[in-house]
Amino acid sequence: MERITYANSWQPFFKEAGLRTFDDFFQRFEGTQINKNTKRSVVMRTFERPGGTKTLFMKRFFNPHFKDMLFAVRNWGGLCSQGQLEWNSAHYLLEHGIATYRPACFGRRTVAGIERQSFFITELLAGQCLMDVIRQSWRTLGGDEQNRLLGEMAIWIQGIHRLGISLPDLYVYHLFVDKAADGRFHFAVIDLHRMSVRVSRPRMAACRVENLARLIFSMREEYFTAAQKQMLLQTSLNDLPAGQVDNMVKAVFRRCEQLSKRRRPPVY
Repeated sequence: MERITYANSWQPFFKEAGLRTFDDFFQRFEGTQINKNTKRSVVMRTFERPGGTKTLFMKRFFNPHFKDMLFAVRNWGGLCSQGQLEWNSAHYLLEHGIATYRPACFGRRTVAGIERQSFFITELLAGQCLMDVIRQSWRTLGGDEQNRLLGEMAIWIQGIHRLGISLPDLYVYHLFVDKAADGRFHFAVIDLHRMSVRVSRPRMAACRVENLARLIFSMREEYFTAAQKQMLLQTSLNDLPAGQVDNMVKAVFRRCEQLSKRRRPPVY
């Protein structure tokens, strides 16, 4: 069984581009390969339009893990494809004022009710990937500007957590940053297939530790000082009682050490 769901007026756009069926999207949406593994891939494609170009990203999913299906049931109350899971998560963030990629459509192919393949297509995000900002211009920003960016990002993350949202993939390469005309930084997050919503207060503390540990783990020492990491954590957690903040910060660094023993931080 196949199904495609469109946002707003995207169906005519894709129809004009010759993309109508599931196979049209899944097999013939050709473009630049961004990344790929055994379970998913991401492709970027630019469409020429009378008023200019339109750049879209497609994430393809193949035969999801059983744990991914269980996660979908726990988070959204029933089985759904990995493409729909990202669709649901993106809409949930946008509805709560958290910037992320804007969905264009998703599709799924199921056999006996079990997902075999799915896809999720989004618009090009404003701003720049934080990892690219760090690699290209972090050292030229100056300490004050670096700390201001990190402080504003910490408050933004705090707002996400206070909404009961957990982002276990909160790495620098999943964050985008854009500087507004007033000088303030605006942030967006991508890669939402492990995002949890409506997390209970008792469970949220552990989620905050895990989310922030992943972020700190991805912040390489060549660019970020220990004091900057400490400031980011203290700021993100300053909605908690002082004693609890100190304990949570220690827990984040302990978890970060555990991650470092199993994995290498991203190269940038």
